[in-house]
Amino acid sequence: MSVHGPAALMAILCGVLGSAAAAAAPALSGPTGDLACQSSLSRLIKGGGRSDVPAACWRVGPLSLGMSEADLTHRMGAPVQTSVLPAGPKGGYEARIYAFPAQWRSDLARRPHADIRLRFVEVLLSDGRVVGIGNDPGARMDFPRCGAKGPSPTVWTGGDPADFHPFQSFAGIRVGMSVQRLTQRFGQAPASNRPGDWRSYLPAPIAFDVDPGSRRILGFSIGADERAVTTGADVHIRVRRNPQTCEISGLSFGD
Repeated sequence: MSVHGPAALMAILCGVLGSAAAAAAPALSGPTGDLACQSSLSRLIKGGGRSDVPAACWRVGPLSLGMSEADLTHRMGAPVQTSVLPAGPKGGYEARIYAFPAQWRSDLARRPHADIRLRFVEVLLSDGRVVGIGNDPGARMDFPRCGAKGPSPTVWTGGDPADFHPFQSFAGIRVGMSVQRLTQRFGQAPASNRPGDWRSYLPAPIAFDVDPGSRRILGFSIGADERAVTTGADVHIRVRRNPQTCEISGLSFGD
């Protein structure tokens, strides 16, 4: 993996993605827009220039690479977890994690003994701009033991909350799509790991998480450069339980 310094990163953000107004431009709409983005991304993957890809293609739902921190906060609200990753430029990326469904707290208060299914979006910031977006970050969980008080509730980092749907598609490539269809659109991924659950199109800054069994896409990440795609923060979930009932009484995030 090549390493880009701060100057290279800002050249990408300022020279390619353009101004904040350009990054916030409406996405190319509908199937025609998806096909146009897939075509330009395919050229990039084959060795073309990133400037050939319209800024509107670097978008996941309401998020786009190059958008400002203020716009991110306006669209997404407060994250459940924030951390600084030292691998980034200018002292590190700021990694923000957002949980879905957005009303998970009220859902938990209403049904404390039910299983909880959450999905997460991770956003990397550098110098006040979004430089990375991922919809399948890793997760670790502290789940305290409790006595046998009936069925034990669980927390799943999966499921399909309705308000997560906008984050499941990038340029018409959707979570759940087969690897075969991905290959038809973008060609064979140049790199994958030994378990076969990660496929990368680097140096084009696009990568996909894959279920090796079903060979379907579980998630993806896009970035301003290679480092932004391969850097991320695990979601750290700490589960609280009522000692009398063993029901889940709350969740907190971070170290």
